[in-house]
Amino acid sequence: MRCRRPIFFIVFICFVSSGKHYGQDLPDNSNSLSVQFWAKDEPPHYPVFFVPGDSCFPCDLEGFDALVAGEAPVDGAVTLDYLAPVTRSVNGAQGRGFSRITITGINERFVSSLALGAARAESARGRLRSTVDDAMPYIGGFPPWAVIVNRDFNVESYCPLIRYNEDWNKPPIPDALSGAFFSDRSDNYDPHVWMVEAVVDDWRNATKVRGLEFQFPQALSFSSKGPRRVISPVSVNVAEIKVIVFPEDDATTIFRRPLGLMFFVVDEEACESCTWIMRDGKVELLRHRES
Repeated sequence: MRCRRPIFFIVFICFVSSGKHYGQDLPDNSNSLSVQFWAKDEPPHYPVFFVPGDSCFPCDLEGFDALVAGEAPVDGAVTLDYLAPVTRSVNGAQGRGFSRITITGINERFVSSLALGAARAESARGRLRSTVDDAMPYIGGFPPWAVIVNRDFNVESYCPLIRYNEDWNKPPIPDALSGAFFSDRSDNYDPHVWMVEAVVDDWRNATKVRGLEFQFPQALSFSSKGPRRVISPVSVNVAEIKVIVFPEDDATTIFRRPLGLMFFVVDEEACESCTWIMRDGKVELLRHRES
């Protein structure tokens, strides 16, 4: 979507802004609104990676594979590549923002919790593959993926895939690092979930959700081959974040949170299995924490 000013969406807000939590009580045909709006457009050719103020950093769970499998030493850090849920086909392109993140302070307990979360996600993913139609290739087309958020991110009230960034078009960055935002489309709004309802949720709650706490790199370095992109990673400490692992590939489904949808929340203390259920006529999150 190439949106240059939020006011462009004001005509849609009256239909979908109801004050409810994300994904609640969306009509079956709610996607039709977003399809009509974006049907003649395509994902940006210049993707937006992590921008200061974003609440999340999506990444490929495969980046943890060597660590979880015991094939790499637990040396306190791992660096991961940005993997946007809906623009996988252009993730190799040049773009705006930071395309890598380093998690520091990693310990054995975090690795153990992550291994458990990855195993649970693989098992749930296997069940998804056996129940979906062959015409839905996104299931099983990619490994489970993950999203890094602040430790205090509320997964019950807010969607982990939404940027919740009120400064998306004017992110606060040091002058020395302004080269991270070199794209000629620096004011693109590039959502992870391509639904009008998700965009409204982003704008409505952006000031309520803290941006991911991170450290800037000391200097910028760029890829030497292929499209130009920033490869200097931002960094976060494992004690201040949690990693949310999704078996489900479809960002729209995750946002809509249908009953039975599962995901796994990993921190340095435990792995928590989460499932959306109906109880006493209300949708709520069933949690089971395993240390």
